[in-house]
Amino acid sequence: MRAGIKFEFPYSTESFKDRYTRQDRKALCSTIVAHLSKDGLMFIHPTQNRSLTPREAARVQSFPDWFQFPFSRTHQFRMIGNAVPPLVSEAVGNEVVNFIAGQTLIKRTRMNRTIPQDQEEAVNWLLPVLDLSAKELSQMEKAEFLRAWRAVAFLYPGLHPDGALDHGKRIEQRREGPSWVMMIEPRLVTPYFSQSGWPVVLKSLANEAWRRDDAGLLADDELYSIDAQHAGMTHAMN
Repeated sequence: MRAGIKFEFPYSTESFKDRYTRQDRKALCSTIVAHLSKDGLMFIHPTQNRSLTPREAARVQSFPDWFQFPFSRTHQFRMIGNAVPPLVSEAVGNEVVNFIAGQTLIKRTRMNRTIPQDQEEAVNWLLPVLDLSAKELSQMEKAEFLRAWRAVAFLYPGLHPDGALDHGKRIEQRREGPSWVMMIEPRLVTPYFSQSGWPVVLKSLANEAWRRDDAGLLADDELYSIDAQHAGMTHAMN
Protein backbone atom coordinates (compact mmCIF):
# COMPACT_ATOMS: atom_id res chain seq x y z
CA MET A 1 0.00 0.00 0.00
CA ARG A 2 1.47 3.34 -1.03
CA ALA A 3 -0.32 6.69 -1.38
CA GLY A 4 -3.62 4.89 -1.10
CA ILE A 5 -2.74 2.52 -3.93
CA LYS A 6 -2.69 -1.24 -3.21
CA PHE A 7 -0.12 -3.16 -5.23
CA GLU A 8 -0.69 -6.73 -6.24
CA PHE A 9 1.70 -9.36 -4.89
CA PRO A 10 3.68 -10.35 -8.01
CA TYR A 11 4.19 -13.98 -6.89
CA SER A 12 1.91 -16.91 -6.12
CA THR A 13 1.28 -16.93 -2.38
CA GLU A 14 1.15 -20.73 -2.54
CA SER A 15 4.48 -21.26 -4.30
CA PHE A 16 6.37 -18.26 -2.91
CA LYS A 17 5.43 -18.14 0.77
CA ASP A 18 8.86 -16.85 1.76
CA ARG A 19 8.92 -13.80 -0.50
CA TYR A 20 9.34 -10.42 1.21
CA THR A 21 10.56 -12.00 4.42
CA ARG A 22 11.89 -9.51 6.94
CA GLN A 23 14.56 -11.04 9.11
CA ASP A 24 14.32 -10.87 12.88
CA ARG A 25 17.32 -9.68 14.90
CA LYS A 26 16.43 -12.06 17.74
CA ALA A 27 15.73 -15.14 15.63
CA LEU A 28 17.67 -17.33 13.21
CA CYS A 29 18.20 -15.87 9.77
CA SER A 30 16.76 -17.61 6.75
CA THR A 31 19.26 -19.95 5.12
CA ILE A 32 21.56 -17.95 2.87
CA VAL A 33 21.29 -19.28 -0.67
CA ALA A 34 22.99 -18.51 -3.97
CA HIS A 35 19.67 -17.14 -5.28
CA LEU A 36 20.67 -13.88 -3.59
CA SER A 37 22.50 -13.18 -6.83
CA LYS A 38 19.07 -12.96 -8.50
CA ASP A 39 17.13 -11.10 -5.81
CA GLY A 40 17.12 -10.63 -2.05
CA LEU A 41 13.39 -10.67 -1.44
CA MET A 42 13.74 -13.55 1.01
CA PHE A 43 16.26 -11.54 3.05
CA ILE A 44 14.77 -8.15 3.94
CA HIS A 45 16.81 -6.21 6.50
CA PRO A 46 15.33 -6.37 10.05
CA THR A 47 14.68 -2.63 10.28
CA GLN A 48 15.43 -1.14 6.87
CA ASN A 49 13.44 -1.55 3.68
CA ARG A 50 16.15 -3.25 1.67
CA SER A 51 17.75 -6.65 1.13
CA LEU A 52 20.87 -7.78 2.92
CA THR A 53 24.19 -6.67 1.48
CA PRO A 54 26.91 -9.18 0.55
CA ARG A 55 28.81 -8.22 3.72
CA GLU A 56 25.77 -8.86 5.90
CA ALA A 57 25.06 -12.18 4.17
CA ALA A 58 28.71 -13.13 4.72
CA ARG A 59 28.34 -12.39 8.44
CA VAL A 60 25.31 -14.67 8.60
CA GLN A 61 27.43 -17.39 6.97
CA SER A 62 30.07 -16.77 9.69
CA PHE A 63 32.69 -15.30 7.35
CA PRO A 64 34.92 -12.91 9.32
CA ASP A 65 34.73 -9.24 8.30
CA TRP A 66 38.32 -9.29 7.05
CA PHE A 67 37.51 -11.97 4.45
CA GLN A 68 37.45 -10.43 0.99
CA PHE A 69 35.28 -11.38 -1.98
CA PRO A 70 37.15 -9.78 -4.92
CA PHE A 71 34.32 -10.18 -7.40
CA SER A 72 31.23 -8.39 -8.56
CA ARG A 73 28.28 -8.03 -6.19
CA THR A 74 26.30 -10.71 -8.07
CA HIS A 75 29.22 -13.14 -7.94
CA GLN A 76 29.77 -12.38 -4.25
CA PHE A 77 26.20 -13.38 -3.42
CA ARG A 78 26.62 -16.59 -5.40
CA MET A 79 29.89 -17.46 -3.62
CA ILE A 80 28.47 -16.72 -0.18
CA GLY A 81 25.28 -18.67 -0.79
CA ASN A 82 27.12 -21.72 -2.14
CA ALA A 83 29.76 -21.70 0.58
CA VAL A 84 29.91 -24.01 3.57
CA PRO A 85 29.94 -21.63 6.57
CA PRO A 86 33.51 -21.42 7.93
CA LEU A 87 32.39 -22.15 11.49
CA VAL A 88 30.60 -25.28 10.27
CA SER A 89 33.73 -26.33 8.37
CA GLU A 90 35.81 -25.76 11.48
CA ALA A 91 33.45 -27.80 13.64
CA VAL A 92 33.38 -30.69 11.14
CA GLY A 93 37.16 -30.54 10.74
CA ASN A 94 37.71 -30.64 14.49
CA GLU A 95 35.44 -33.66 14.83
CA VAL A 96 37.32 -35.44 12.03
CA VAL A 97 40.65 -34.67 13.74
CA ASN A 98 39.31 -35.88 17.09
CA PHE A 99 37.94 -39.05 15.49
CA ILE A 100 41.24 -39.85 13.76
CA ALA A 101 43.17 -39.12 16.95
CA GLY A 102 40.79 -41.33 18.91
CA GLN A 103 41.09 -44.18 16.43
CA THR A 104 44.88 -43.87 16.52
CA LEU A 105 44.82 -44.02 20.31
CA ILE A 106 42.54 -47.06 20.24
CA LYS A 107 44.83 -48.75 17.74
CA ARG A 108 47.91 -48.02 19.83
CA THR A 109 46.14 -49.20 22.96
CA ARG A 110 45.20 -52.45 21.26
CA MET A 111 48.76 -52.91 20.03
CA ASN A 112 50.12 -52.33 23.55
CA ARG A 113 47.68 -54.69 25.25
CA THR A 114 49.10 -58.10 26.16
CA ILE A 115 45.78 -59.86 26.80
CA PRO A 116 43.04 -60.11 24.15
CA GLN A 117 39.75 -58.45 24.97
CA ASP A 118 37.69 -61.23 23.39
CA GLN A 119 38.01 -64.54 21.57
CA GLU A 120 37.87 -62.98 18.13
CA GLU A 121 40.84 -60.77 18.94
CA ALA A 122 42.71 -63.77 20.33
CA VAL A 123 42.22 -65.56 17.00
CA ASN A 124 43.42 -62.50 15.10
CA TRP A 125 46.57 -62.37 17.25
CA LEU A 126 47.28 -66.01 16.45
CA LEU A 127 46.66 -66.00 12.70
CA PRO A 128 50.00 -64.35 11.70
CA VAL A 129 52.10 -66.98 13.52
CA LEU A 130 50.36 -70.22 12.62
CA ASP A 131 52.42 -70.90 9.50
CA LEU A 132 55.77 -69.62 10.75
CA SER A 133 58.68 -72.05 10.79
CA ALA A 134 60.53 -72.91 13.99
CA LYS A 135 63.33 -70.56 12.92
CA GLU A 136 60.92 -67.72 12.26
CA LEU A 137 59.26 -68.23 15.62
CA SER A 138 62.64 -68.15 17.36
CA GLN A 139 63.43 -64.83 15.70
CA MET A 140 60.26 -63.11 16.89
CA GLU A 141 60.61 -60.25 19.35
CA LYS A 142 59.65 -61.31 22.85
CA ALA A 143 56.69 -58.92 23.09
CA GLU A 144 55.33 -60.11 19.75
CA PHE A 145 55.74 -63.76 20.72
CA LEU A 146 54.06 -63.23 24.10
CA ARG A 147 51.03 -61.64 22.42
CA ALA A 148 50.50 -64.83 20.43
CA TRP A 149 51.29 -67.08 23.39
CA ARG A 150 48.86 -65.26 25.68
CA ALA A 151 46.24 -65.46 22.96
CA VAL A 152 46.56 -69.25 23.23
CA ALA A 153 46.00 -69.11 27.01
CA PHE A 154 43.00 -66.82 26.50
CA LEU A 155 41.45 -68.89 23.73
CA TYR A 156 42.18 -72.28 25.33
CA PRO A 157 42.03 -71.71 29.12
CA GLY A 158 41.50 -75.45 29.61
CA LEU A 159 44.86 -76.34 28.06
CA HIS A 160 48.03 -76.42 30.14
CA PRO A 161 51.51 -75.64 28.82
CA ASP A 162 52.83 -78.75 30.52
CA GLY A 163 50.56 -80.81 28.31
CA ALA A 164 52.51 -79.59 25.29
CA LEU A 165 55.56 -81.51 26.54
CA ASP A 166 53.93 -84.79 25.57
CA HIS A 167 51.18 -84.63 22.96
CA GLY A 168 51.17 -88.32 22.31
CA LYS A 169 50.97 -89.77 18.83
CA ARG A 170 47.25 -90.04 18.29
CA ILE A 171 45.66 -87.23 16.29
CA GLU A 172 41.91 -86.74 16.08
CA GLN A 173 40.38 -85.16 12.99
CA ARG A 174 36.98 -84.16 14.31
CA ARG A 175 36.01 -81.90 17.19
CA GLU A 176 33.25 -79.38 17.64
CA GLY A 177 34.25 -75.75 17.93
CA PRO A 178 32.73 -72.28 17.52
CA SER A 179 31.37 -71.95 13.99
CA TRP A 180 33.00 -68.53 13.51
CA VAL A 181 36.41 -69.98 14.42
CA MET A 182 35.87 -72.81 11.96
CA MET A 183 35.10 -70.27 9.26
CA ILE A 184 38.15 -68.11 10.00
CA GLU A 185 40.73 -70.80 10.76
CA PRO A 186 39.46 -74.38 11.28
CA ARG A 187 42.96 -75.55 12.23
CA LEU A 188 42.52 -73.83 15.57
CA VAL A 189 39.92 -76.51 16.34
CA THR A 190 40.96 -79.61 14.45
CA PRO A 191 43.04 -81.71 13.96
CA TYR A 192 44.21 -82.02 17.56
CA PHE A 193 46.26 -84.33 19.76
CA SER A 194 43.88 -86.58 21.66
CA GLN A 195 46.26 -86.92 24.64
CA SER A 196 47.13 -83.27 25.25
CA GLY A 197 44.10 -81.66 23.64
CA TRP A 198 46.35 -79.17 21.84
CA PRO A 199 45.46 -78.26 18.23
CA VAL A 200 48.21 -79.59 15.97
CA VAL A 201 48.68 -76.17 14.40
CA LEU A 202 49.87 -74.80 17.77
CA LYS A 203 52.56 -77.43 18.32
CA SER A 204 55.39 -75.26 16.97
CA LEU A 205 54.30 -72.28 19.04
CA ALA A 206 54.25 -74.40 22.21
CA ASN A 207 57.68 -75.85 21.37
CA GLU A 208 59.06 -72.32 21.00
CA ALA A 209 57.57 -71.31 24.35
CA TRP A 210 59.31 -74.19 26.09
CA ARG A 211 62.55 -73.50 24.21
CA ARG A 212 62.53 -69.92 25.47
CA ASP A 213 61.72 -71.09 28.99
CA ASP A 214 64.63 -73.55 28.97
CA ALA A 215 66.90 -70.77 27.73
CA GLY A 216 65.79 -68.45 30.53
CA LEU A 217 64.08 -66.11 28.08
CA LEU A 218 60.66 -66.47 29.68
CA ALA A 219 59.69 -66.11 33.31
CA ASP A 220 57.34 -68.68 34.82
CA ASP A 221 54.44 -66.26 34.85
CA GLU A 222 55.04 -65.56 31.16
CA LEU A 223 55.16 -69.25 30.30
CA TYR A 224 51.99 -70.16 32.15
CA SER A 225 50.18 -66.86 31.41
CA ILE A 226 47.74 -67.28 34.31
CA ASP A 227 46.37 -63.76 33.85
CA ALA A 228 45.46 -64.44 30.21
CA GLN A 229 44.03 -67.84 31.16
CA HIS A 230 41.80 -66.32 33.85
CA ALA A 231 40.70 -63.57 31.47
CA GLY A 232 39.76 -66.21 28.89
CA MET A 233 37.79 -68.24 31.45
CA THR A 234 35.95 -65.13 32.64
CA HIS A 235 35.11 -64.12 29.07
CA ALA A 236 33.86 -67.63 28.27
CA MET A 237 31.54 -67.62 31.31
CA ASN A 238 30.09 -64.26 30.34
